[in-house]
Amino acid sequence: MRLLETALILNSEETCLAAELKKLQTKNEKLRAEVTKVENAFSNYRDKYKIQVGLVTELGQKTSEIARLTEERKKLQEELGALQLSMTPVEDEPEAAHGLSTRAELVEKIRVLGQDVLDGVKFGFDNVVDQLKVLNPTVELNTEGLGMLKRVENGEVVIPPEYAQMVEDEEEDERGDGEDQGESHGKNGA
Repeated sequence: MRLLETALILNSEETCLAAELKKLQTKNEKLRAEVTKVENAFSNYRDKYKIQVGLVTELGQKTSEIARLTEERKKLQEELGALQLSMTPVEDEPEAAHGLSTRAELVEKIRVLGQDVLDGVKFGFDNVVDQLKVLNPTVELNTEGLGMLKRVENGEVVIPPEYAQMVEDEEEDERGDGEDQGESHGKNGA
């Protein structure tokens, strides 16, 4: 009987230990699953943290860039305002000067207007000479030495010093035109 009791006790302890071992193995599997889950969550967190650090760094850079660009924009707006103010036409500004924004444009416009005035004066002068010839057909008008840029001083026709070069250039052009016409007539007549 004692042997039976000992066998029963040993059997009882073995089943008890086997059951406890099974419980511990199940608990161990659950803990391993939990550890794997925590490791995965930590790895995921680490990746997200790296992304967040990158985004925070980029945000700081973009904020600095925005501040710099805002300051640059402010300076450019001030400069634009000053330029617009300087380009605002004055009350007595001629219509021909409107829309000119550079010195080169203004100089070119002055040159064109000056040439237009000179052409107008030349036309008027030639017109007056022609009218005098028509109105006085019986009088032989001497037009040699006559010029629109010349003036009368002390009873003589003279070239003012400021127009001397222009008159010389004009006379050279007229001589060149006369020679060209003579040559072309000679060729046609031959």
